[in-house]
Amino acid sequence: MARISTPESRGKNPKQQRSEKTRQRILDGLREILIESGYGGLTMRTLADKCGISVGNLTYHFSNKEELVYAFFDDLLEKFKTTDDPFIAGSESTREGVMASVTRGIRHKLQPDDQHLKREIQAMACHDALIADALSKTRTATGELLADLLARVFPGAARHDLEKCVVMIGFFIEGAPILFGKAGQRQVCLEEILPLVEQSLDRLFEDLETTSMIPDNPRPDC
Repeated sequence: MARISTPESRGKNPKQQRSEKTRQRILDGLREILIESGYGGLTMRTLADKCGISVGNLTYHFSNKEELVYAFFDDLLEKFKTTDDPFIAGSESTREGVMASVTRGIRHKLQPDDQHLKREIQAMACHDALIADALSKTRTATGELLADLLARVFPGAARHDLEKCVVMIGFFIEGAPILFGKAGQRQVCLEEILPLVEQSLDRLFEDLETTSMIPDNPRPDC
């Protein structure tokens, strides 16, 4: 799957490799600042200081905000695609593999750093059209990747049914920090809910296998 902006270069010489390492250090520094200080703590100066480079060096690698924003979301997508999760890596194309991946995804979303980063990205997207666009494109690309992976598990399922399954999985994973994060409810613990998530997924997968044997239903207008 292509990245959302520029493709990754190949055949780099040593100078290009050093430049790529600096670019990655900048993107990692941006992520750390968002987690530690939030968007309010992000300036070109603080980002350059975080990375141990000059502002001039920073603007050499990312000449404007648009380039930096899209590179940042490209990097998030690339990290998702290269995870060691067996299902996402494509080495465990089974129903059980999908369920285990969803459980891991829920637990990962409850990690403090991930919660901080998600809150800051959402807040940024609410106030900046450029960031909202980059976030939307990243979510679309992630959804397409997950639908492709689900197609390996349910090869006869209609594409739109796979896309609906991706959205449901997103509800479970993305909703977990709201209900079980730092400001979440305390009446029910996560370990009580995970078996219900698995039951819901099992029913959803049964529907996928059933609908793969009948004609597509008409799609409603969204």
